[in-house]
Amino acid sequence: LLKQDVEESYQHDSIMYTIYRIFSQIEISLCDLCAMELGLYDPQYFGLSSNQELKYGNMEFIKVVREPRVGKDKYCPSCKKRLSFIKFVLKVRNQDAL
Repeated sequence: LLKQDVEESYQHDSIMYTIYRIFSQIEISLCDLCAMELGLYDPQYFGLSSNQELKYGNMEFIKVVREPRVGKDKYCPSCKKRLSFIKFVLKVRNQDAL
């Protein structure tokens, strides 16, 4: 989820990347570690109530990314989050608008 985490995890052959669907409409591609870490965030960070946690078990498996590629992405120098993750957070916060 952090810029350096994505770059480091991509270099390990044992890391698997998977596309998940959350809340029946929002898709995100995550490495194994990031999928587990997502549940560590306080639900309020995503604008959710405390009973709407983004736990690994609540994510719907879509498919494994067979040949992942690292792409360039902007990131926030203040919080060190990638732009794609920030957009994901905004989608979750605005899910009623989807």
